[in-house]
Amino acid sequence: MKKLKFKELNTGYEGEKTMRERKPMTPRRRAVLVIVATLVLAFLIVFLLSRFGIVPLGSLAARAGAVLSGDEKRFPLGVNTDSTLDIDKLGSNLLVLTTDNYTVYSEKGRELFSSPHTFVRPAVSVSGDRAVIYDRGGTGFMLITASKPIYSGDASGTILAAAHGKKGNYALATRANGATSRLDVYNRNHGLVFSYQSADEYITAITLSQDGKFAGIAAVGAKNGDLYTVVDYFGFAYKEPLNRQVFDGVSPLKIDFTTDTSLTLFTEKGIYRVRKSAKKNDAVATFYQSEFTSYSENEKGRYALVLAKYGSSDKYEIQLFNGYGKKVDSFSCDEPVRTVALSKKYVFALTQEHILVYNFHGGLVSKIALSGEAYDIYPSDDIIFVTTLDRIVRCYSYGDTSVSLTGKE
Repeated sequence: MKKLKFKELNTGYEGEKTMRERKPMTPRRRAVLVIVATLVLAFLIVFLLSRFGIVPLGSLAARAGAVLSGDEKRFPLGVNTDSTLDIDKLGSNLLVLTTDNYTVYSEKGRELFSSPHTFVRPAVSVSGDRAVIYDRGGTGFMLITASKPIYSGDASGTILAAAHGKKGNYALATRANGATSRLDVYNRNHGLVFSYQSADEYITAITLSQDGKFAGIAAVGAKNGDLYTVVDYFGFAYKEPLNRQVFDGVSPLKIDFTTDTSLTLFTEKGIYRVRKSAKKNDAVATFYQSEFTSYSENEKGRYALVLAKYGSSDKYEIQLFNGYGKKVDSFSCDEPVRTVALSKKYVFALTQEHILVYNFHGGLVSKIALSGEAYDIYPSDDIIFVTTLDRIVRCYSYGDTSVSLTGKE
């Protein structure tokens, strides 16, 4: 029997090869692999930059989708200056309220639904993708979501304020017999679950917690000629407020649950946090009224505050807070800021000449020049609605360097 050499053991019996030798890589195959690896790496970079809110690269995909679907032809949307009362984001859509109707548009400019109303003093309160449209000083109200109308009804008294919760519940503040104002909270089936009468103050703002178990109100009163604001924190299992805080000399701009346990009051002189069982309120930020410029809150409870430092017209600071009132960042803006708006991951500052887009670390990721005067902005992470005197224009948070506000895009 023949002994096999070591070399032959590795190449097959009797030295015969049983496996094909690997073919050398051709230049074409090598080029294909390089292209695939590059695309995978590029996709990973785009994903990470967008996922962690560093750069809104999703706007590039949104733009490509708009071009393919022909959405650009729907913009700008026309609005009637004389009859338009309010415009606001409703989820990812846009709500336009006028003196005789309301209309909800998608990000693509499609009219999703519209309804007339007969309200004398129409007003709207938006919470995420839900809103209540009501007749301030009247009794009528309508509940809607970002996709459809839900319900219309009449309150038991003249309405002062209203709110539509994320669980489908809603609340109405009305004038009351035997009291200055009254709060009524209803479940999504329109059953009354909580009621409270305010003896001395007018309720001007309401909020409902995300879990549907609590409510907060801001109410205004006067004592010896001096204005004050009361914040009441309610649990529906209790008749009286779980917490009550009084703020002298301020008027409420908004009240909201920025977390399930943090009730936040926004005023023109400060931002305050009221907790369910804390004996004192937490002053998140205090400032002079002359410094206050704008504030904005997103659906995750984060909010931004813009201050003109020392009342100056050229030194502006944007401060960012989480839902618990902790300042997470602050940075300066080199242009006078008219208003600020937050999306889930980005800060949008409107100036006279630009829309400035920042990530939550204060990094400037986009600067969009405006040709024409903008009144306000309503952004998502990728798309910005810009309102003017007579139209609504759409642009993109990343990739646009300019936007025309005076003519057809």
